[in-house]
Amino acid sequence: MKLTIVGCTGSFPGPGSPASCYLLTAHDGERSWKIVLDLGSGALGAIQRYTDLEDIDAIFLTTCTRTLHGPMWSPRRGPRGTG
Repeated sequence: MKLTIVGCTGSFPGPGSPASCYLLTAHDGERSWKIVLDLGSGALGAIQRYTDLEDIDAIFLTTCTRTLHGPMWSPRRGPRGTG
């Protein structure tokens, strides 16, 4: 198992690092798994230094904010297009 720190600057990307993003790579004997933990601002481009986007098996988000999901979710209406 390997943990790669893609970015760790907090809420906003810094000049040399994106916001929080970690790539966990694990092997089960038959294949390797690539799991992204958080995908902070600026991380989508930076993670491509370590893996192709098509090779990512799962993405886990530890924080859901209105900044991230605001356009898709409204507390009064639900997901876009449902109300």
